[in-house]
Amino acid sequence: MFLYRDQVYMAAWQLTRNADDAMDVSQEVFLQVYRTLSGFEGRSSVKTWIYRIVVNQCHNRRRWWRRRAREKSR
Repeated sequence: MFLYRDQVYMAAWQLTRNADDAMDVSQEVFLQVYRTLSGFEGRSSVKTWIYRIVVNQCHNRRRWWRRRAREKSR
């Protein structure tokens, strides 16, 4: 999976535009890949599957920040 380390980081950085968030997302992605690898069905390439995980993790992080900002403004 380290083959994809730089690609995962760059994709996360492009989506978050923040180096720290991109690093955090990258770590979360590889944890999720490790946990769910046995469920990979092979209907897409591994690269595509991992990229989709990156996108989902970035969206989750963005939603988390929005919720946190709303709660602070109350």
